[in-house]
Amino acid sequence: LVTVRTAGERQSEFQKSAYGDSYKDTVNALEDSLQRAESRIDAAIAREQERRDALERAEEQPNGDGIDAARKDTDDQPWMEPPAPSSSAPPAPALHSGGGGDTYTGCRAYGGNYAFTSVDDEGRRYAKIDCATKAQIG
Repeated sequence: LVTVRTAGERQSEFQKSAYGDSYKDTVNALEDSLQRAESRIDAAIAREQERRDALERAEEQPNGDGIDAARKDTDDQPWMEPPAPSSSAPPAPALHSGGGGDTYTGCRAYGGNYAFTSVDDEGRRYAKIDCATKAQIG
């Protein structure tokens, strides 16, 4: 805004007579807009700080009085027996995938400019390559 103000002072007499005070009005409108924006930002910062303070107080509270209040709440509730163990069988073990995993024993490329079309036992993608020429073969 300082640059805009000094530019207004450097206007020629013709510009001042042709445009009048519209230049000053524009500068004043921009300053008002800037002040409103700054006040909104300050208010948002204050709200955020209050929110953080409230969070800190809430985190500190369970370490002290909050535990006693929670105990009172649980003491007022009727005591319930734990559920009886179910008679259903334990879940079946996961089926092992067929094929016995990765059986490729040739040279592999885990990086570089290859199309990674295979996956090893550890889940990493790789390309099958010729050991001598380093050309992709699969």
